[in-house]
Amino acid sequence: MDALMELRTALEGLPGIGQRTALRLAMFLVRRPEGAARALEAALGRARAELTVCPQCGNVTGGGEGVCRMCRDPNRDGRMLCVVEDAEDIALLPKLAGFFGVSIDELFEVPRAEHMERIQNMIWDERRINPETFDRTARYLEGILKEDPKDAEALTMLAELYNHRAHGDHENAS
Repeated sequence: MDALMELRTALEGLPGIGQRTALRLAMFLVRRPEGAARALEAALGRARAELTVCPQCGNVTGGGEGVCRMCRDPNRDGRMLCVVEDAEDIALLPKLAGFFGVSIDELFEVPRAEHMERIQNMIWDERRINPETFDRTARYLEGILKEDPKDAEALTMLAELYNHRAHGDHENAS
C-alpha cells in the first residue's frame, strides 16, 4: 500500500487534483494493463526530455527550438504583450485569431484613441502611478514620438505623465 500512497501523493501535486481524485486516478492507473502504464511512463519521460518552456512567454516548445513558434513568428509585433492566466491559454490564440480572420496581434490591438484616453484617465485618476505602469506608458508614448516627433498629443501626454510623477515625488518628499 505504500506504493499506492506514494502514487497518490505524486498525483496530488498536479493542478486541480485533490486527495480523493488522486486516489481514484492512482487506483485507475494500477488497474490498467501493464502496457498502458508503460506507455504513460514513456510518454511522460519523452515529454520531459523533449519539451522546454519558452523563455519569452512561458509556452511549451520543442527542446532544441529556444523560443516557441509564436515568439519566432516574423509577423508578431514584439512591442505587444498578451497576458494569459495559464500558458495553456496561449494555444487558443491562433484558433481565436483564425476564427476572427485576423493576426494574433490584431486580436488584442487597442485603438490609439482608446489607449490615449486610458493614459489620460490614469493621469487624472491615479494619485500615484506604479513604476512599471509609468515605464510602460512612457515607452508607448516615446514609441509614438519616435515615429512622429511632432505628434502634439503624444508629446503633451508624455509631459503630463512626467509632471504627474514629479508631483507625486514632491508630495512624498514633503
